[in-house]
Amino acid sequence: MSEPGRVVDAHVYPIDIDGGPQLSAVAAVAEFLTAERLDDVVLVSRDLELLRTHVAASPRVHGMLWVDPRRSADLESAELALDERSVVGLKLHPGLDGIHPDDPATHAVYDLASRYGVPVAIHCGTPSGSPFTLPWAIERAVVRYPTVRFVLAHMGYCVFEFHEAAMQLAERRENVWLDISGMPHNWRVREAVDRVGAERVIYGSAAPWHHPRLEREKVRRSDLTPEEARRILGENAAELFLESPTREADR
Repeated sequence: MSEPGRVVDAHVYPIDIDGGPQLSAVAAVAEFLTAERLDDVVLVSRDLELLRTHVAASPRVHGMLWVDPRRSADLESAELALDERSVVGLKLHPGLDGIHPDDPATHAVYDLASRYGVPVAIHCGTPSGSPFTLPWAIERAVVRYPTVRFVLAHMGYCVFEFHEAAMQLAERRENVWLDISGMPHNWRVREAVDRVGAERVIYGSAAPWHHPRLEREKVRRSDLTPEEARRILGENAAELFLESPTREADR
């Protein structure tokens, strides 16, 4: 079944899983784009050199740098990557990196995002076993930085209460987008559209951990209009990540 309009997978990891999918190589990502009928993909990695390699290989591949804000080298890499435009966004995983999303150390990341006009994706919900990934913790940063566009990656993931909290946060704050990767319920996609609008819900797969076609099936089975489906499957991510931002550094 063909998808309506442009399809952008806004959440993919260029990694190899032992005994599972292999996505670290440039050729593997190229094959992934073709096999999954994707127009563009956003790759998430801590490795800036790897992202540069992938981005240089294809105009359809875009980078998002995963940053630990307590590491000065990470912050330096983030500023360099943003300055050279080799990445289109920044990623935080407070659970794995063990830091509150509004810890003072994170403010340098949000300042960079504000300066360069790029979004910040934050892992939201379980699994990770950390209260730092819950919507209530993330909201403190969202409120502090109203001009930064925040993406709640996984929209709470596997827990009903966290889905609800993520949607409530997006209802309260217009600078919040909901990434539905790994969130297992198709009817929650319809609910998110009804509550925050189709313009702030985006498709991502979190491949290779999740299969992109299964993730798209949630969208297909969510009783969406063709226009709503187009926005979620590609137009929103294209606007959020891929269109050239107005940057302070260009002024």
